[in-house]
Amino acid sequence: MNVPIVQDLILPEQLYEVKRKIIGLTNSVEQLNKLREERLKTLGVDGNTDYTDEIQIFEELEYALEIMGKNWLSDNRRSK
Repeated sequence: MNVPIVQDLILPEQLYEVKRKIIGLTNSVEQLNKLREERLKTLGVDGNTDYTDEIQIFEELEYALEIMGKNWLSDNRRSK
């Protein structure tokens, strides 16, 4: 199961009930921004949004790391 960790959205309760290990993947701000800009370009959407704002992305990643640190393992090798 792939569950994105997004600020202001409640994670499914099932995640807290899993008995096996849960691994969380992260990415760098720069790489995630690049991926998001490409996604928006593909959709024909202007790239100047909070979705591609590096400060917003940093805060999202910090939030995800906080959640993962409290509940699961995080993989700091970062996805590519």
